[in-house]
Amino acid sequence: MRLVRYYVGGTGLLGLIGPGMKSLLPKTSPLLVLALALPAQRDGAAVAEAGAQATELGELRYPRDKDRVIAEVAGKRLTVEDMVQHLDQRHAPGFGEYLATEAGNLYFQAPQRFGADWVRQYADIEALKAEARSREVSLNDADPALSDALKRGFEVYLQGASPAQGINPEETRKVLAYRLERFQQESGMKTEVQGWLDFLVTDDLPDGALRTYMRANARKFGGVVTFSQILVQNRDPVTLRLLEGDARAKAWEKVADIKARLKDDGSNFEDVAGRYSEDRKTAQRGGVFRNVSRFDTRLPAILCRTAWELKDGEWTGPVESAYGLHFIKRITLEQQRFILYSDQTKPIVRETRRKQLQEDLLYAVRDRFSVKLFY
Repeated sequence: MRLVRYYVGGTGLLGLIGPGMKSLLPKTSPLLVLALALPAQRDGAAVAEAGAQATELGELRYPRDKDRVIAEVAGKRLTVEDMVQHLDQRHAPGFGEYLATEAGNLYFQAPQRFGADWVRQYADIEALKAEARSREVSLNDADPALSDALKRGFEVYLQGASPAQGINPEETRKVLAYRLERFQQESGMKTEVQGWLDFLVTDDLPDGALRTYMRANARKFGGVVTFSQILVQNRDPVTLRLLEGDARAKAWEKVADIKARLKDDGSNFEDVAGRYSEDRKTAQRGGVFRNVSRFDTRLPAILCRTAWELKDGEWTGPVESAYGLHFIKRITLEQQRFILYSDQTKPIVRETRRKQLQEDLLYAVRDRFSVKLFY
């Protein structure tokens, strides 16, 4: 078994969870999902700069493109080889050797597979590590948080996958080990980002301050917004790779055209969405999303974050998600329910506050360490 030795002194995930199969079954709340796949570029100038600094990537292949720059963090250029070595050393031993085969390259290039997502996650990991260094804390101190995030993520992954009654325990363990290997290869960097956020954002607010937070953010508890969006794709809709050359320039030309068409008061926003949004499914309804909570996991976090920061009737954009460039208009905010602060609701308040702080930190480090994505 290759992967089980990783995290915290080589004990491995199976060792951390425990030897019994029951301890591997899902009993925890879902893993916190943030928009870990959001590009850092905010405008056309940043994208133009990225294009000037990196060669035309097109479809990445390994090892042919191992020296190509895929991201930049704090002025340090990150290459395909850097990312593959990180995966190989931290999550998937032997992955670089596998990726060098034709089967490995097909795996990497599969539509909406992992290439573009991995680039985003790897850049975020490097930015969060830079933040830890700036705080003068040892990177090794993060190991328990990284291990716990991996453990929780794997438990969520196993939900609904409980082995049938009567199966041989040794066979069950082999199946679980195989699932762990697949999970850590495909989602290891995603859980690593979460682990760094858990490490850097502590959960130590006393009861009185927690109550004050709830009162100041009452709408986040039981509130939902309705907003409209206009999408311009600056990424391939299938592979999610950044568009190159003329295609990228045309995307930014369309952004400028839409911005010129929108009225300051947003009164024609839904009409423009219906005509020009490249998310044709939502364009049919004027780009409208309804009943979106503050940390709604159905949508990229940047959309929820932006819609909640606007006032009713205001619009802004473009903001960038893993899917493209978005104009956002908030339509209404509705408080569907109210909760009182109590021993029963305190964990909800604490979790919501920590989500907010972690999301704030992730966006802050992307800005602070000038994260740029070239893929």
